[in-house]
Amino acid sequence: DEPEFFVAPEWMERVYREIKRLDPYHLVTINNCRGARSMLTYARASDMVGLDYYPAGKWPAGTVGPLTDEVVHFAGYKPVKMWVQGYKIHNPKAPTPDELKMMTYSMLARGASALFYFIGRPKPALWNAQGQCAREIRSLTDAVAAEHRERLVVGPADSGVYASFRSGPKGWWIIAVNEGATAVKATIELPSSAGEGSADVLFESRQAPIEGGKISDSFAPFQRHVYHAARHSK
Repeated sequence: DEPEFFVAPEWMERVYREIKRLDPYHLVTINNCRGARSMLTYARASDMVGLDYYPAGKWPAGTVGPLTDEVVHFAGYKPVKMWVQGYKIHNPKAPTPDELKMMTYSMLARGASALFYFIGRPKPALWNAQGQCAREIRSLTDAVAAEHRERLVVGPADSGVYASFRSGPKGWWIIAVNEGATAVKATIELPSSAGEGSADVLFESRQAPIEGGKISDSFAPFQRHVYHAARHSK
């Protein structure tokens, strides 16, 4: 955990090789703390790369999005785990429940394969938000693990909404999240393979029409929508 403070990358690589010598199938993962470029220097010492980033009260919560992009890009073929700020820690404030849910879905939409909340048991509102996210993500395993994924065009360009398309044998999903603190109405352009008709909006008991290959929807600040259609798409 956070080796930047006390262990050089070369030493971590020696430890990694020894672990693999003793148990070739043992998953080794490192958690870094000084940004994606720092993580890159330790990438050869792990099977899964990771990073913690706790912005609440310091930087906009939506900055987790571009950072996750960097981590996923630098990780190459290796899976990515991210640590989500789950309580105040030493920051000026704790994230709100809506910020926590947004950070969770932003990281997933942008390519993280695993998430952890740091740390312990926070106050009830944040604890309940973590539980809600955990239950939802468990039901989205096929979407999170889907091999086919692509970023979708969202308009207007400054909406602050990020949308990721996932598809597999059980249909397709769109994980869309408003990473900003302002309510917006956004239009998401779907791949032609998604077809027309409508999509279920998971966790919201409603459907969203697909018109002209697009879904238009309203997003409250930090709100996520997950769209799903149970038909195969390549």
